[in-house]
Amino acid sequence: MEMSENKATLAKRLGCTVHISPLEMKLRRMRLKYSNSSGDTLDEWLVDICNARGYYAIFRPGVKVAEYDYPGESELLDEELAASLLLLSRVDEPRILRLASQIISRAEIYPATFSRLVEIERLQRQVKMLARQALKVSPHHSAWASIYKRFQDACDFSDSLIHWTRLAEPQMEPGKVGAKTWNLIS
Repeated sequence: MEMSENKATLAKRLGCTVHISPLEMKLRRMRLKYSNSSGDTLDEWLVDICNARGYYAIFRPGVKVAEYDYPGESELLDEELAASLLLLSRVDEPRILRLASQIISRAEIYPATFSRLVEIERLQRQVKMLARQALKVSPHHSAWASIYKRFQDACDFSDSLIHWTRLAEPQMEPGKVGAKTWNLIS
């Protein structure tokens, strides 16, 4: 997965401004600390951290994450990792949103911690729209239901953030064409 610093950001596509993010500053400092890590851009580095933690909704071909040093969960919580992938300063790449969704869908995050980060980082709209799409696939998913309930009053973007099929994978019936059901990537 090639990502370039010059690629359009999510903010540009959605017509929003990017605020000064405490999480973004933390990530930039952390990336300097782990300077031997892979990834030419912050976006690539975040994808590699996700891969090192077992989140493989997307990956960068040819990168062997085991060969590099990344921050552990005590230094960078999964909640922070998911939130960092939703920042408007991230590259406009649906697969990045899919990776954030995978972290949340595993339901190993603390919704209260994640919700607080969402408020600090002004991610309410992104999270609401992701949750709405995830609940189309799995209406009773506890983490997504909790997140949607918390942020259901957030304004929507005029443009669609992501289609629900990007957050799920089809479960095929043997010998049949087309998906029998869909499951959230987790």
